[in-house]
Amino acid sequence: MVEKAETIPFDSERSEEDEASLRATDSLDAAFQRILEPLNQALRRVDRRLAARTQQEELSRSAASTDDRDDSATAAISDGLERLQETFERRFEAMERRLGELSVVQEPSGDQRTDDEWKRLILGQELCDDPALAAGREQLFAALWNGDEDARSFAAHVSLALAANQERLPPTLKDLGEAYYRWRPRTSSVEDPWERGLVAWVGRRCLSEGLRNSVELVVPGERFDPRRHQADDRGGGRVASVLGWVVLRDNGNVYARAKVGLE
Repeated sequence: MVEKAETIPFDSERSEEDEASLRATDSLDAAFQRILEPLNQALRRVDRRLAARTQQEELSRSAASTDDRDDSATAAISDGLERLQETFERRFEAMERRLGELSVVQEPSGDQRTDDEWKRLILGQELCDDPALAAGREQLFAALWNGDEDARSFAAHVSLALAANQERLPPTLKDLGEAYYRWRPRTSSVEDPWERGLVAWVGRRCLSEGLRNSVELVVPGERFDPRRHQADDRGGGRVASVLGWVVLRDNGNVYARAKVGLE
C-alpha cells in the first residue's frame, strides 16, 4: 500500500514579506554606497599623496647621498688643481731664472781660437800645413770670407771627407772632386799644385781608413772615354773642361766616372 506524501502548505504571505525585506536591504546598501563613495575617493587621494610624498623623500635621501659624494669629489679635484698650480709656478720661476742666466752676455774668454786654428778645423792639418798649397789656400779662405758659394761648397766637402768612415768615404770622393772643380775649373793642360796636393791627400785619407781607392785626373784635350768620362752635352770627341775626377776601386776599375764638358 502506497502511502500518500505529506504536502507542506506554501506560506504566501511570509514569502512576500521576505522579498520586501531583501529589496529594502538592497536599497539601503546602494544608498549607503552612494554616501560612502565621496569618502572613498578622498581616501584614495590621500593614499596617492602619501605614496608620492614617500617617493619624494626617498629621492631626496638619494640626492643628498649623491651630493655628499659630489662634494667629496669636488674637494679632491680642487685640491689637485691647487697642487698642480703650485708645481707649475715653481717650474715657471725656475725657467725664468734659467732664461735670465742664459741671457747674460758672456765676456769673451782668453783662449779664443786663432785664424789658423779655424782653418785647420775646416781643412784639416795636412792641407793647412802643406807649403805647396799656401797660395791656393789663401785664395780659398779669401773666397770664403767674401761669401763665395763654390768655395763654401768645396770647404764643406773637405770637412765631410775628413769625417767620413770607411763606408762613406768612396762616394764622398766623387762629390769632393766635383765641388773642387766648381771652385777652380780646369780648362787647360797646365797642372795646378792645389789639384795635385788634393789628390795626394785623398790617397792618404783612403789609406787611413784601410781603403785602396784612388782618384785619376782628367786633362783637357784628351779623347772622350764613356767608360771614364760623363758628359751632359753632345759635343765633339775631346774633353774641353774638367768638372770632376775619376774615382778608382782598389783593383783599378772605375768606381765613379768624371764629369767633363766636351768641345
